[in-house]
Amino acid sequence: MPEASDRRLGVVFGLLGAVLWIVEAILDLARTVYSVALGHGYAALSPFGEAVLLIVLGLVVALFSAIGRARSNGRNFVVGAVLLAIAIVGWFGLGFGGSLVALLGTVFVLIAGIVFIVAGA
Repeated sequence: MPEASDRRLGVVFGLLGAVLWIVEAILDLARTVYSVALGHGYAALSPFGEAVLLIVLGLVVALFSAIGRARSNGRNFVVGAVLLAIAIVGWFGLGFGGSLVALLGTVFVLIAGIVFIVAGA
């Protein structure tokens, strides 16, 4: 039974990270609207691109967290590896360090990946 509670904990961390990424995407979309309203169209491209990326990654993390909850022990390792890869690429490659909300979401996704890997071992 401990593996079911580990999976549940991984789902909670994964969904919390996904929600934080989507909240940051909404904030980026608000920055985009503000920049466009001020007449700075080129300045609006960067937050808009980041918002789209955060929404897509948030949905992917939520999907894989749900898969990790629904499936048996054999898929937990794969779900954990995917969540770890998304968190590491997001943190180092895409530079989520500029926003505290996105950085906190990345940490939660990283923890979810570790929990799923431990539950799958």
